[in-house]
Amino acid sequence: MITFTWWEQSEKALSALSAEFFEESEEGVTFFRNRLVQGTIVLSVFSFLVSVLILALRIGRTDLPVIFHYNAFFGVDLFGAWWQVYILPAVTLLFFVVNVLLARKFYELKERIASHILLFAALFAGIACLVASFAIAFVNS
Repeated sequence: MITFTWWEQSEKALSALSAEFFEESEEGVTFFRNRLVQGTIVLSVFSFLVSVLILALRIGRTDLPVIFHYNAFFGVDLFGAWWQVYILPAVTLLFFVVNVLLARKFYELKERIASHILLFAALFAGIACLVASFAIAFVNS
């Protein structure tokens, strides 16, 4: 009779789950059919769209200067035109597209880790853009 401690049991369960999760990223699964790839792309696109929507609804087209940066010590120190607000999401979108293209290439070359790192970098850039969009919209309201 073999008894296992809770640590050994949880370790076995975790290894079985990770084997099942990463099994699909092996041979035969295309780039866009991989769950991890799908999840990061969907979250990246969602964060980009929410950023643009927030800026469009809160800033819109205006003749007044838009505040881009607020500092607690000096107050407002950077103004610009309304259309300059959309440069941040445009750069984020460019970064996303380049990273997805590179990630797909690395995935085809069997470099899965590099592919996922690029996709997560695009996701973090999208989240950073979302946070910055919230800040710009909050400062200008």
